[in-house]
Amino acid sequence: MIAVVFEIIGAIAMVAGFVVAVVLAVRTLARKESARAASLVLRNTLGAAILLGLEVLVAADLIRTITSKPSIEDALILGPSS
Repeated sequence: MIAVVFEIIGAIAMVAGFVVAVVLAVRTLARKESARAASLVLRNTLGAAILLGLEVLVAADLIRTITSKPSIEDALILGPSS
């Protein structure tokens, strides 16, 4: 249950970050700054949001891994494939 909550938080962080990045880029363009500056704002803000979301998703995966019962099937999935 906790892992699912973390996954939802990670997804919300990425979606909210996308919206914020677009708003900031449009605001940069509205201030009559260059398109290059707006692009840079968009890339930096969106990159930070994606990074935050992925970190939360990794935390959810770690929680799910720690709290699950180990099984042969899980070990075979993690084992080397030829």
